[in-house]
Amino acid sequence: MLLFHTRTGDTIGVPAGTAAVAMNITVTGTETGGYVSVYPCANTDTAVPNTSNVNYGPDATVANSATMPLSDDGYICVKAVGTTHVLIDIAGTLANEVSPS
Repeated sequence: MLLFHTRTGDTIGVPAGTAAVAMNITVTGTETGGYVSVYPCANTDTAVPNTSNVNYGPDATVANSATMPLSDDGYICVKAVGTTHVLIDIAGTLANEVSPS
């Protein structure tokens, strides 16, 4: 099992004030069956949800899209169970507040 904790603004250029991100989650190079869960988290001690974003079997490439809220300080966690590579592509961001036009 892999648990990865990252602040989105530090590593992938998500702007400050982002409340959620639209993303594509892809697994590839799978050796065994498993699943990936992506969720907002304050740290690696945050409880992992009982849901998954991507389920996969051996020798597969599988993708799924998700809109994921960020934790209050901008973090997400990625939990992968099984042997795989995980790619996350941020397609868009959603702000906390809308500015009047």
